[in-house]
Amino acid sequence: MKLRSVLFGAAASLVLMGSAFAADPMGMSSPGGFDWSRLYVGVLGGGWNGGGSGAFVDGVVGANMVVDNGLVLGAELEAGTYSDTGGWYGEAYAIGRLGVLANDQVLLYGYGGPGIDDGDGAYRIGMGAEIAVTNNVSIRGQVDRGAYMDGSNTWVDAAVGASVYLP
Repeated sequence: MKLRSVLFGAAASLVLMGSAFAADPMGMSSPGGFDWSRLYVGVLGGGWNGGGSGAFVDGVVGANMVVDNGLVLGAELEAGTYSDTGGWYGEAYAIGRLGVLANDQVLLYGYGGPGIDDGDGAYRIGMGAEIAVTNNVSIRGQVDRGAYMDGSNTWVDAAVGASVYLP
């Protein structure tokens, strides 16, 4: 229950921050808006719950492409480590993203893809929001449902992170 409260608070904070940054009160974005069609690198951290609970930290490398009318297609590789009662374990996922631009600085997206979780085949599917805070930096929050391919275990992840978009 405590983890759920912390994750809810983090998600609520991100939504409130998004409203402030979407208005661009400090003039940090480019005059034409944020360029989402670029490569990026970043980090995600958060918690998970399901058959246990713990924390995780992942690195991400990805790319987005705005195709038309604010529709955004993306792909990313995510790899890192997570904790459980028995220690720290590895994970890696190939993620596809499909999103829409709420405005020039806010991307709402769904995502999913296969991966390896502590040597077992797994997948994740979820949703998130990403907010441009400067010309090259964004913050994001996301939640997903994950499971082993054989159905033996399921979990919920909640994460916040930041990315640097390359010129």
